[in-house]
Amino acid sequence: MKKKESKRDEGIIEFLGKKYKLPEFKEDEIFLESFTKMNTRNYENDLEKLPGLLNTFGVLVAKALRKKMNAEMNYKIWRAEKNKELRGNFDRKKIKYTEAKIENDIYSDIEYSAKKNIINKAEENYEILKSVYWAVQRKGDVLLEISRQRSNLKKLDNARLNKD
Repeated sequence: MKKKESKRDEGIIEFLGKKYKLPEFKEDEIFLESFTKMNTRNYENDLEKLPGLLNTFGVLVAKALRKKMNAEMNYKIWRAEKNKELRGNFDRKKIKYTEAKIENDIYSDIEYSAKKNIINKAEENYEILKSVYWAVQRKGDVLLEISRQRSNLKKLDNARLNKD
């Protein structure tokens, strides 16, 4: 039996054996500074942690995508079953039905809004994690460029010293 996520576990990610609570996101707020912040003085340390970060967020993105796709699939199945049920009800009652009437009945169903909310939350989580993944990827690109530039500066300094 699959363990159901409790409300307390919602918004918590685990990384390197530690649990991190994701904040509530406001529409215009970009967060997760602790994962995307760069320490240019100790960039080697950040570079060492980068593969683990990318792997962790890659896995989280994949899980979020799976949840999003499952929510969409469950909605499509529910909608097809509801459509079939409504058509059967109309046929038994000898009522002329229209696509608009069926759509209206589906949209007014309580389950419709619940299913749509699940899809919307799954899409939101997926997009947030995807954004963080690419921000961490960008951090890696910047750190590698810093590393290359510092390495080139050291080579130039050594060349000058050897020239003198």
